[in-house]
Amino acid sequence: MERIVTAGLQPDIREGEALMTLDLDFDHREHSDAADLTLFPHLRPAPFATWFDNIAPRSLEPRPECRDVVPCVRPSRAAHARRLVLQAWEALAAMNLADGQSRIRSLNAALDATSVESIGFEHLLLRATGAALNDDTETAVALVDDAVVAHEGAAGHPLTALLLRLGHWKARRLDAFCELSSSVDQAPVRRRAALWSILHLSMESAVEAEQLRLVTAGRLAHDALELSKHFFGPDFPGGRMAATLSATILYEHNQVDAADRLLRDRLVLSGSQGGIEGALRAYVISARIAAARRQVPYAVLLLREAELLGEERGWPRLVATSLAERVRLLLEDGRTSDAEDCARRLAGMPASSGRPATDGLLAREVAISRARLELAKGVDAHTASSLRRIVAECLSHRECHVAVELQMLLACALHELGRDDEATAEAVHAIQLGATAGLYRTFLDGGEATHRLLAWLFERRIDAAGVLGKLRPYVRNLLIGFPERIPQASTARTRHRSGESLSPRERHILALMSHGLSNKRIARELDIAPETVKSHAKHILLKLAAQTRVEAVSRAHSLGII
Repeated sequence: MERIVTAGLQPDIREGEALMTLDLDFDHREHSDAADLTLFPHLRPAPFATWFDNIAPRSLEPRPECRDVVPCVRPSRAAHARRLVLQAWEALAAMNLADGQSRIRSLNAALDATSVESIGFEHLLLRATGAALNDDTETAVALVDDAVVAHEGAAGHPLTALLLRLGHWKARRLDAFCELSSSVDQAPVRRRAALWSILHLSMESAVEAEQLRLVTAGRLAHDALELSKHFFGPDFPGGRMAATLSATILYEHNQVDAADRLLRDRLVLSGSQGGIEGALRAYVISARIAAARRQVPYAVLLLREAELLGEERGWPRLVATSLAERVRLLLEDGRTSDAEDCARRLAGMPASSGRPATDGLLAREVAISRARLELAKGVDAHTASSLRRIVAECLSHRECHVAVELQMLLACALHELGRDDEATAEAVHAIQLGATAGLYRTFLDGGEATHRLLAWLFERRIDAAGVLGKLRPYVRNLLIGFPERIPQASTARTRHRSGESLSPRERHILALMSHGLSNKRIARELDIAPETVKSHAKHILLKLAAQTRVEAVSRAHSLGII
């Protein structure tokens, strides 16, 4: 048989069949241990080993001794399938999810009975990984279970444990999550082991943060970030979830600038790379940082970007979360009609996506957004009972951080209904949890309704004794942290010379940009050509000395232009 020689490929003759593997200068001697050689028995050197230890492969050139060998022969379908497997793993390892998913689809189309048999284990794990990164953990777990049943040794594969833990986490089976070995290498020497550790540490940090163990969560996220930086560099997409968790904890402790710097340095809002967990947290915390700086239009624009990214990537959970967060921000900003529009769009999302975890979250976000609107316009008994059910569900699932926020919302609703004793009991329980965990921004982000409730509790007495008891100093500190409300008129009078130079049409377009509208949508609204909108947008950026639309909106808001 003639040897196969193609640029970027090296020949491998085994059992009478020519196998093609990417030439990544893989040193067989360095990977002689049994674990590395048996990751994928049908591909030796194992593509997983080359994949992890060569995240950014160099330019592929044929080896010198092979350059004069001719002719080239067409690879078999099995060899072609193996090559697609390796390329898909490399894309997913670098968190190039769009490329990875595209290669998985190409692989599925190229498979026949022979090639399926030869790469069965790898193919199942590849599909499971793609499903997990597409926020379909139920399918991912089902594929892993199939692999464990059909292939000996699959249960011990590190990716099997990772995907199963992800499934347990999303299904809120936290006891099973903790019992399953995490395979965290405290001092990894290879990038493959480091990546496993980064992903496990990030998940564990998220679980700890959900249960209000913020010190432990921060330590785990820090360890993941250090591994990511050491082995892959500061911009590695696999470390973005850990970065957003660290930023969330910093923000919770009111270190707003430090949280913002961490997110900007890590480029976590890049939509081209990274998974849903990092993207979802990054957009929400970035929007809250902007709102804390009174840049609400900027926050709304960020959440609009998150919605578009969710639609593009097929992530309904990101779409629902961005809409629900916009409802909260818009109501606090006094824009009730815009909030109602977001709530209608949220309620209009398909109730069944085929993903139970996503469907449950969607139903929850719809109920919470409806409760926020009713609290702003006038609550009824149904509002309180709905919130009480959601709070109980969160506590039973050990989502304590979310439960604190919603329990304060429930207390506000009960207080508005005149059920003061119930409101006091709910609020005091939430404050106790918050005080134990050291929460701060969670209460401040509750807005004016939470501010009024805390002030009322601070003064309330029953039988000459304050209802807060030892919690009074903590609540006093929270009350001091609430910002003073600035009248809209005084803000509108603040002008900057760059803003004054904007024409009425440019101001109108800038206002529409602040709502997240695209150039085409603005053109339809104003009945002008998209090219005209693009020209106006360019002039707006120049006049405000901004590099992007988001920066222009933020600067215009801070200057009182919009």
